[in-house]
Amino acid sequence: MVKVFVAEDEYFYAAASSVDCLDWQGTVLWETPALGSTSIMVLEDGIFTKTYSSEKDIAGVAFLSLEGEVMWQKDLGAFSSDAIGGSSDLLVVGASGTLWAFSRTGEAIWGYKHSIGINQVVVAPDSSCIIFTDYNYAINCVSQNMLLWSSAPGDVYFGDSGRNVRIAPDSSYVVYGSKKGGSSLVVATLTGEELWSFPVKEYLCSAEITRDSEYIVAGAYNHVYKLRRDGTLVWDKRIPGNIDYLALTPEADYIAVGSTGLPSTFYLLDETGTAPWAVNSLDTIWAVTISPDGKHVAFSNRLHRLYILTNPPE
Repeated sequence: MVKVFVAEDEYFYAAASSVDCLDWQGTVLWETPALGSTSIMVLEDGIFTKTYSSEKDIAGVAFLSLEGEVMWQKDLGAFSSDAIGGSSDLLVVGASGTLWAFSRTGEAIWGYKHSIGINQVVVAPDSSCIIFTDYNYAINCVSQNMLLWSSAPGDVYFGDSGRNVRIAPDSSYVVYGSKKGGSSLVVATLTGEELWSFPVKEYLCSAEITRDSEYIVAGAYNHVYKLRRDGTLVWDKRIPGNIDYLALTPEADYIAVGSTGLPSTFYLLDETGTAPWAVNSLDTIWAVTISPDGKHVAFSNRLHRLYILTNPPE
């Protein structure tokens, strides 16, 4: 069961109980022991992953080398698969109502106790703050172990499927969903000041940002949107179903889209929003990825099958 991919040009990583590294021909280059991994953050110097032990019935985290060696592992208690994040300085996890920040060697640097469970965790690339969502559908921002601000954007859809909270690579803004006054994508500064919002269909399911922070690609019900950082709509592509999964090349020259419509379908969009090709899945898509050079894509589904294709398919 693969629910998270991270891609490079020559290979990609998958969280599938173990953490696997595969090339684009499907060969497993290395595989960790069965850690119960359901999510991964690939950083410059290692891989941060959620773990789960069925024997102990307890979740935790592990930090791996880029070659798959387990450097350290900790049990923490129950937490969401999306409640981990990382930057060059911090490894962060929201577990059992506490936001924990760890060093690369596994020491706890600080802990912020929150009043309710934590859903998603996103760390600013410059490590200035951590933004997380909770079970009351609030957006919260913490620096060190202090709450800087909190906002209640309404009954936001925060599902188990994809991530809809993202911080720009230049740490200049955060993207999240809101249902206050209608469903919308909201862009705010990291100090909590709302810059603009854009209406989306039903709810914001997923979001990704280009490497230069200039464009946002968002998935909602029946729609994929591409917007400039100032809120200008570039295009709106209608695709049936919930758009829970998105993956981009660095400049969004190609966009991998996982739709949970009937049938569940993988779409490849180009920079204009045109779909050069699409592939039907045999069951609900659970993850998508694309290599940074745009030459390969992969997706998985609920039948525990992994599909790897060239772009365009051979």
